[in-house]
Amino acid sequence: MQHATTNFLAPGRLLITNKSSLFGLIGVEDEPSIKFLQYASVVSKMTYRVPSVHSHYLVFGKSPLINTGGPMRANFLIAGDAVIFAAKRAGTVTYLWGITVENLIAWAPPKKAGDLVPEEGIMQSWKSTHSDIKELVALADTETHPLTALADKLMSHLPTFAAAKIKDGKGAAKWCVNTFTYNIKFVVDASEVEERKRAKDKSTTARDKEAVESAAGGAAAKAVWTERKSCMLAAAPYYRDSMAERFIVIELDEATGQPAEATVAKLRDDLK
Repeated sequence: MQHATTNFLAPGRLLITNKSSLFGLIGVEDEPSIKFLQYASVVSKMTYRVPSVHSHYLVFGKSPLINTGGPMRANFLIAGDAVIFAAKRAGTVTYLWGITVENLIAWAPPKKAGDLVPEEGIMQSWKSTHSDIKELVALADTETHPLTALADKLMSHLPTFAAAKIKDGKGAAKWCVNTFTYNIKFVVDASEVEERKRAKDKSTTARDKEAVESAAGGAAAKAVWTERKSCMLAAAPYYRDSMAERFIVIELDEATGQPAEATVAKLRDDLK
């Protein structure tokens, strides 16, 4: 559940991305960065991976916080606050991807609704564990600026969102409801098309009249993305449940701090 004042990065909390909510394009590096719209905030010391069950967790205490998929706001102790559009994973590190509030307010959109703008120089990334982050909360308008509308406007002009046909925060939330299989296929296929385009452009730049380099690059792209899609789709059975359902919550007795007997008995029945 997401509330306007709930701090997703309160001390002791960490973010777990919903792999089913990946969007945009995946890089071509050996360890590419991948963006996700949805993530859960959990208390680190009370959360454990379920052995041999991909993307499922045991949570002792209260249920995790889960965002809707729309923009949020990161408030910093020293640096300028930022509007966060996604969580970005690169290896084992989770980043917040967005734009400073100051730059969002100053940003001037293109005249045409369908025009896209380069993300370089506009969007930034911050480690989610950065000590300067005071809180990560739901985005809300201020007395002076309609930040939600400004965020939606910028989103509609960013190539990353355009690749997934997401135009605003509501569209981002709807994307998170799609099946894991749908989103994987959509993003992987779009990423392959983009890499094929790069191979073609490289061939043209190199004046490859016979398009040999382009064909070789296209074949290599097809092989890479076919393998990636196959590996990723193999995990689909683990994502049939919603993100909330993949957290197995074990409530604790407030007096003892231990799992209540009724909770343990119900868990045993559920796991049979």
